[in-house]
Amino acid sequence: MMGKEIVINEKSIKAIFHKDCAVLAVFVVALWCVLTPVLLNVIGLTDDPIAKGLLMAAAGVGGSALTWAIFAVFLHIRKNRDQIYKEELENQALAEH
Repeated sequence: MMGKEIVINEKSIKAIFHKDCAVLAVFVVALWCVLTPVLLNVIGLTDDPIAKGLLMAAAGVGGSALTWAIFAVFLHIRKNRDQIYKEELENQALAEH
């Protein structure tokens, strides 16, 4: 039994693009929701203000770098949206047959 035919049109491309954007947003939120409480617990382990400052700086740099990396992925898929998702839909159609 063959699967349903994949239609490649603007609506299909937009649907996948919006799903991918939602996943990227979830990644950013999850990153900061994990990083913040971990940072707060770790800085509670020391009374040294320099160590606390270094920990906060490291968390800020790391979290910011990851956030910017995810944003770069968003810019890439937005810029190359039609090419990326047309190929994705074509591959899905091939995989079903």
